[in-house]
Amino acid sequence: MTFPPRGTRTTDGGQTVTGTVSDEWSSVAKVTVNGDAATLSGSSFSSPQTYAHGTNTLETLAVDGDGNLTTDIRAVMSGGYVPYGSGLPEGLQARVTESGFDVIEGFAEGFVDTSLLESSIPNPVLNDSSKSCVFGVCVTWYSITFYLENPSISGTDLEIDPRSGGYLATAATIQDAYLEYRATGTLVGVSYSASGDITAEAIRLDMNMWPSVSGGNISVAVTDAVATTTNFDFYLDSWLYDVVDFFGIDIDGLIEGYLVDALADMAADEVPALVEDAVQGLEIAQSFEIEGTTVNFDAIPGSTSVDDLGLTLGLESYFTVDAWASTSAADPGSLTGDFSTPDYSSVSADLAVGLNEDFLNQALFALWGGGLLEMEMSSEDLGLDVSDLELFLPDLTGLTIGTRALLPPVVVPGSGSDLLDLQLGDLELSLYNGPPVESNLFLRVYVTVEAGLGISASSDNTLLPALGDVNISFDLVYPNDRSAYAGDTEALLQTLVPMLLPQLTSALGEIPIPSFDGYGLSGITITLGGAEQGYVMLSGDLMLGG
Repeated sequence: MTFPPRGTRTTDGGQTVTGTVSDEWSSVAKVTVNGDAATLSGSSFSSPQTYAHGTNTLETLAVDGDGNLTTDIRAVMSGGYVPYGSGLPEGLQARVTESGFDVIEGFAEGFVDTSLLESSIPNPVLNDSSKSCVFGVCVTWYSITFYLENPSISGTDLEIDPRSGGYLATAATIQDAYLEYRATGTLVGVSYSASGDITAEAIRLDMNMWPSVSGGNISVAVTDAVATTTNFDFYLDSWLYDVVDFFGIDIDGLIEGYLVDALADMAADEVPALVEDAVQGLEIAQSFEIEGTTVNFDAIPGSTSVDDLGLTLGLESYFTVDAWASTSAADPGSLTGDFSTPDYSSVSADLAVGLNEDFLNQALFALWGGGLLEMEMSSEDLGLDVSDLELFLPDLTGLTIGTRALLPPVVVPGSGSDLLDLQLGDLELSLYNGPPVESNLFLRVYVTVEAGLGISASSDNTLLPALGDVNISFDLVYPNDRSAYAGDTEALLQTLVPMLLPQLTSALGEIPIPSFDGYGLSGITITLGGAEQGYVMLSGDLMLGG
């Protein structure tokens, strides 16, 4: 085969496979590509092929007049691509349901700080007097100085209700507000003093909160704030009441206004900030080591929307490695499928996390670029006894294995019983009889692997991938497919390849699942979501201690 070359990554949904074929002893009887008869023209052949999203295996079979068979197997990746180092919009989504907001309400308990409340009320709150002068004689009818002190509350309550208009209808209630008052003054020259209590069964602030994202930061704007009181009680000493009543001072309204305004302002400041902090906590930024390679992972808020069942936060994901080690180029980037976002209307758990399969491929691409599949290993490294290989490699005296992946590993929606399929195309596997130099090359084969991949979640909020059935296709290029080793190569690969794949699954297991700080997920269920089944959906209830 001359086209496409090994390790091809394309955006095309199909290509025409071409190549040349000849036989020095007899004529060529037929050529097929993936079972389709190719068009023969002299020594050339061609066959149009359609590609599925992901890694496609191209198997070309040539048969001569004597029935002898020659094969060429290689892989082509087809899809869209996100450039390496760029962000993947909606790489992850976090869905906070109504019950999830109950947890956020718990974050916001105690949003009133009574020590700050006292400092926010001006003292004295009233300093007033009335004086009149007639023919040079002045009389002070009254003077009043009024202080509020020692505020306290019994608790707070917060209710957050997502609405289809795109906002969070919020009720912040301060329970059993209490203040002491102290008053001094004169009434027609006579000094008086008074003290007493001011109470309110409840002070409630109703407001609409509007979450938004800008520059990776979540902010919550407040509109339509209305404060009300229940059973506001302010008993005035008789002299004080007589004065304020006679001179038309609305002392009840004045004091209630100060108290309500101070508490409502505090709620309007503190509650949105606590919601911002809670949701912003779903952001992830961390680095971890995989086989000596440092992987940097960021998931930054990029969008948010609210409907009557909850809030969806879109996180833009980034995966990079400290140094690009792959011998293959980073361009055009990691595989993407332009998957539709899931419908979260049926989610009843506190929190649902949608992992875009493009996000998983972005992670695998970075690991591939970091050289995860470019290795040199001895038989001891793999735990193999060379004598176990002598049956099909009788001339082998020492073993060094070198690997080089021409294509990045990718995941696609599962075709069997597993949630996903893991695909790895054109993995160059070289066996050396001794040190890994070309003069010691014993065998070279290109391997394409498809394996089922299950996903579960650990108790510490990370992924737990598990391999299912593994299917291996291979193309022996050295010595050649007519050698005495060709028939034994498959047995060798069945032994070696499963030893390489766990490196990929263990790497995926380092990826954390977004969660509120201090809360983990329990009772997790995992499904596929979206029109193309392009999201891995994890949903569960929030529990303290995650």
